[in-house]
Amino acid sequence: MPSAQTKEDTVADRFEDLSRQLARSTSRRGALRVMGAAVGAAAAAAVVKPGRAWSRPACANSPTVVGTAPCQPGTTPCGNCCCQAGIACLDPNSGLCGCPKGTGLCGDACCAKGVACANPSTSTCGGAAAACLHGRVLCGDTCCPFLSSCSGNVCT
Repeated sequence: MPSAQTKEDTVADRFEDLSRQLARSTSRRGALRVMGAAVGAAAAAAVVKPGRAWSRPACANSPTVVGTAPCQPGTTPCGNCCCQAGIACLDPNSGLCGCPKGTGLCGDACCAKGVACANPSTSTCGGAAAACLHGRVLCGDTCCPFLSSCSGNVCT
């Protein structure tokens, strides 16, 4: 089974190719063109990290996300996003901020102050819910599943 090439091997191979091209009889202009291309490629590789997306991921839909980084003074950084002052970052990968102040986390629901979490797997509070995370719809004491709506305190 062939072994994976390391970064040093790749750089060494590129240098070897460059050396061979420079060793051939070429005009000065041709040699400068090759060297310029090599320097340009190395600079581009250092600036643009391979495998990374060009655009920034969108922040999670949450009542406590206040925008994208760089964050304003007093807000909390959360990946590429910013949370309201005093709100914890739950997931820096998705930019998900926690529940509003005075509420408690229950799955994707934020239960009102003094209300216990009845079932975190269904995001159901034991009383009034205050907000929902991940863009879920608030419906009475629960947060509806994704792509659902609320009608008469029932998720549809």
